[in-house]
Amino acid sequence: MGDSLPFRHLKKGNQMPALNFNKELAPAVESGEKGQTIRKVRKRPIKKGDTLYLFDDIFTDTGYRLLRKMVCLGVTPILIYEKDIRFPLLRTARFSIDKMAKKDGFNGVEAFLDFFRKQYGLPFEGVLIWWE
Repeated sequence: MGDSLPFRHLKKGNQMPALNFNKELAPAVESGEKGQTIRKVRKRPIKKGDTLYLFDDIFTDTGYRLLRKMVCLGVTPILIYEKDIRFPLLRTARFSIDKMAKKDGFNGVEAFLDFFRKQYGLPFEGVLIWWE
């Protein structure tokens, strides 16, 4: 997409499910390789059917770049531990941590766990959001 939007579009009351991605993950989002993200629970939760605005550099001085505009296909709670991932509401309550790391755009389990350990601390409780 590559559109650049100035900050004035985010006026108070103009709510849109916007997700920003760091420079390491943004290319995979933009190419469509990354079709999910794991986030903390929001005050206004994202719901299935919401239009998601996926941005790179959302907090820059000049604006932000829209990587993709996608429809949310689902949201489910996720728990990440040092050696385990669980989805409390799904029948398959456990998932390969290696598969999840790769689907989320990381090179492997260590990079995935390091990110969540540094960003949020483990164990982590949040939501898995997918659009592809």
